[in-house]
Amino acid sequence: MLEMWLGAQITPFIHRFEPFPLSIPDKWIVSLDKSWRTEIVKSEGTFLNDFIKTPLEWRFKYMVAVATLEYFEKHPDSINLTSQMVDQIARFVSGDYSIRLRRIKPVQAPSQVPEEPESVIKWFIDEYLPFRERQYVTNAASDYPKILEIGRQFALWYLDFYPKALMSKRHLSFFKAKQLRDHGTNHVNLLVILDGMHAIDAKYLMDTLLRINGEHRLTLTQNNFCFAPLPTVTDFAKGALIHGVQPTFMQEFELLGVDVSEMQSPVPKMLEAKPGDLLIWRIQDPDRTYHTKNRSPLLKKEIEGQLATIAHKIVEVANSVPITCPLKIIVTTDHGRFLGESKRKIIIPEDMQAHGRAAWGKTDIVFDKCGYLIENDIVFLSKERFGLQSDDAAVILSDCAFRNDVYEQEICPHGGLFPEEVMIPWMVFERNIKKPDLDIKITGEGQAYHSGKATITIVNPSNIDVQILRLELDFGGDKRYPYNLSLDVAGLDHCKLDFELSYWPSSEQKKLGKARVVARMPNGEEFILEPSIDGMEVKELYTRDKSLLEGLDL
Repeated sequence: MLEMWLGAQITPFIHRFEPFPLSIPDKWIVSLDKSWRTEIVKSEGTFLNDFIKTPLEWRFKYMVAVATLEYFEKHPDSINLTSQMVDQIARFVSGDYSIRLRRIKPVQAPSQVPEEPESVIKWFIDEYLPFRERQYVTNAASDYPKILEIGRQFALWYLDFYPKALMSKRHLSFFKAKQLRDHGTNHVNLLVILDGMHAIDAKYLMDTLLRINGEHRLTLTQNNFCFAPLPTVTDFAKGALIHGVQPTFMQEFELLGVDVSEMQSPVPKMLEAKPGDLLIWRIQDPDRTYHTKNRSPLLKKEIEGQLATIAHKIVEVANSVPITCPLKIIVTTDHGRFLGESKRKIIIPEDMQAHGRAAWGKTDIVFDKCGYLIENDIVFLSKERFGLQSDDAAVILSDCAFRNDVYEQEICPHGGLFPEEVMIPWMVFERNIKKPDLDIKITGEGQAYHSGKATITIVNPSNIDVQILRLELDFGGDKRYPYNLSLDVAGLDHCKLDFELSYWPSSEQKKLGKARVVARMPNGEEFILEPSIDGMEVKELYTRDKSLLEGLDL
């Protein structure tokens, strides 16, 4: 029974209970790992598809994802190594495992940058980041011209979008921070700000944090991205984030919450806090390590070591605050980083000071209404149009950095406008959260045996952001109809989608029919829901309500 509960095999039994409530001895985990690897081989790698839908702990899903990766490394030509399978493995692994995954399966080049900011975030997650990560970790020279082309395209989009975002007060990181103070009244909110953490490092931090077996299980309820202030350097970006305003005004406003130095633990102040309070915990890494160990051949390992230490500190905080305290931990950063190596060969503009790929100071430029001026590979930004701190700024559009007398090149600098410098993580963790019980209904009206139009309506009463991946309708026999939906339903929100149903069931088929929805949590875990189809109305010329034998004297 314990083996079934812990997922040695996937049976209906496993879905009857929540995750195992006790600490599991190492000898059991070794035995389970052997069972999982056996199932992976027997299923030719597809075991992960079912395993991630179980209520097992995230760390076990990580173990199965790693074992699945190892299987496909031995069988790289398997027909089961699909893009969907790579996506599932990628959601659970990071670091060296991510590098190994990107080496065995090519990733398509991203499409053009979309127009709407929500679409840009999705494009970054689904298209740009996998391609960029593969190019970065494999040093694929053939992909690099495409990276440079997309980087400049994104920069031009962001230069036009950013002033609009300042006016709309949406999408930018410092506006999201302000919302924590203004609307986070139900929790004690701990805002953890790591300095200079790009998206791949954020994934490593998340994976490490979720693998730690703490007293209280941390659940990732939001895993998204927002946009950083310009220019993407600490002097501008961090002040804006902790004050909740654009850099122009950050000296005029108080901090959003209680400031806690990284040399201190936030626990004492959290024990005194009440719902609605916001504490800000500022941590100088990984930026500090990037700068001090930049020429070290072990830089990547140094960064991962710092991130692992920070993850354990966050778990210690969660374990130190009583469960009666409604705790929410938000992890973000002030700016991202360029994924690659930059040659420091761009001359710093006159009367400006520089850091990495950005510079600021006074200029004599007369800007037009767009507020920026491009000269070769440098774009000059107007203080007024871009809400800068005190002077105009200059940002490099290529992969280079400004000159420095100490060293000629730098690994993962920042200050520029590449997507990975601008798009920054926004992760929210809560304790002991159950999977959301979504209210899902399938409605519509159609004539039996013909096509018809249906609507799926989803209400999410929880605080957890959920993605609806697929809908499967089964009316018996070969009447099974899968639909790929890819619907994002934020916590405490709802959505609906109209779709064409190629076969509308009869009344009797509807009675026996059922629907299944595959949903995904922010950390990549999937689970199954069974929505109601009672709202599917059937139009029939003839309905058999009684038995054909009724009334016969037999």
